This record gives sequence, C-alpha cells and structure tokens, in this order.
Amino acid sequence: MASLDDDRRLDCVDAVLVDLGPDDEVDGELRALRAALSMPTATVTVVLSRVQLFKAAEGLPPELAASRATSRNDSFCQFVVRNEATLKVDDAAAERWLPRAFIDRYGVRSYLGAPLRYRGAVVGSVSVMGTAPRAFSDDDARRVEAAAERVSARLEALRARAELPERSPAANRQELALVEVATLARLAMAGVDDAEFERGARMLSEIEDSSYRYASAVATLRGGARRLRGGEE
Repeated sequence: MASLDDDRRLDCVDAVLVDLGPDDEVDGELRALRAALSMPTATVTVVLSRVQLFKAAEGLPPELAASRATSRNDSFCQFVVRNEATLKVDDAAAERWLPRAFIDRYGVRSYLGAPLRYRGAVVGSVSVMGTAPRAFSDDDARRVEAAAERVSARLEALRARAELPERSPAANRQELALVEVATLARLAMAGVDDAEFERGARMLSEIEDSSYRYASAVATLRGGARRLRGGEE
C-alpha cells in the first residue's frame, strides 16, 4: 500500500499534470470510455496533498465542472492511488468505508477507476462513475485499465515536448502548494465546500514566497472570503 503523501510520488507531479486545459487525445479517450461502458461520467484525476484535480472530464455535475476539483478526502480515486490498483464499486451506498460526499451530494452509486501512472508513480486515476448500482465485469475493468495506459502514455508524450524547467523537489512542492491554494479557493467560490476556504488559508500561512503567483493565490483566496461573507470586505 502506497502513501498518498509520499514525497517521491508528489515530486512526480508537474505542470503537465496540473494543466487543466483541453487535450483532444485525452478528451477523446474519455468520450470513448463513457460511450463504451454506457456511464454518465468519465474522468482523469490527479491526487495531490489536499485536493483531487479533474485534469479532464466528461459528464461531471455542473458544480464539479466549474470547480474542476474536490477535497482529496472526498475522493474515491484516493484509494486507487493508495492501493496502486483498479477499484470497482458496484454500489457505493452499501460500502460504509467510502467517503460520503460523492454519494450524498451527487448520488454516485457506481465507480470503476484504474491507476494513472506518470514518471514511474501512480498520480491519479482514469475512472467512470454512475448514479445507479452496476456490477462491473472484468471486461469493463480491462477497458478502463487500457484507457488509463493510453492516457498515461499521452501525458508522458506531452511532458517530453514541454521542455519543463528543472526544479528542485522543494521548489516543485512549493509550486504545487500554490496550485492547491488556488484550487481550494476556487472550491470555496464554487460553493462546493466552505471549509475549503479555511484549508486554503492554513496552507497560505505555511508558504513563504513573494512571487506573483503567491500574490495571485492570495487574491483568489480573498475572493473566496468575500463570497463567504456575502460580498462584504
């Protein structure tokens, strides 16, 4: 069993993974997977220290399509990463060990996710979700696993072309912390969970950086605070 907070895993996460812009190949994989399994939702997720990012998605509920993220603790994909193995959930409501947010808030009842591997680590998942129970077959699992392998290969190819600057592990973790701060503030503003604002505020207090991106994260977080206070400063 892997640790979600293993520095070696988190150090594999880079700008390619946290870029939420569209990619025709990855988006096409999700559309094909969604159609092949007749499931309403298909996603590519990246699991960070505090959040789960939807790097790509088809059929997310409007609230999640706007935020493009959830708290890591709410995700099903965390178990794919922790176990480094495919996870099948035929009826989420019957599984008391699962987090309740997706079940209670979005009505998720079925889930099938396979590991997303990148730079030698499991960084997230490729998954499908539905609002009705479903007995997933071994063929279903193989379809999702094959899609995860193709998405992983595509991301590796994008990295090879990206010419990313070399960063120390400490600098990379600080960069990811800023991404998470902005993401947590976005969750607060999207109304996903007001507690995310408080988490973002705590994270900001741990980061020492005077860069533009830090200032931008502060501004985003302040926007979340204004929303929470009904528009007041």
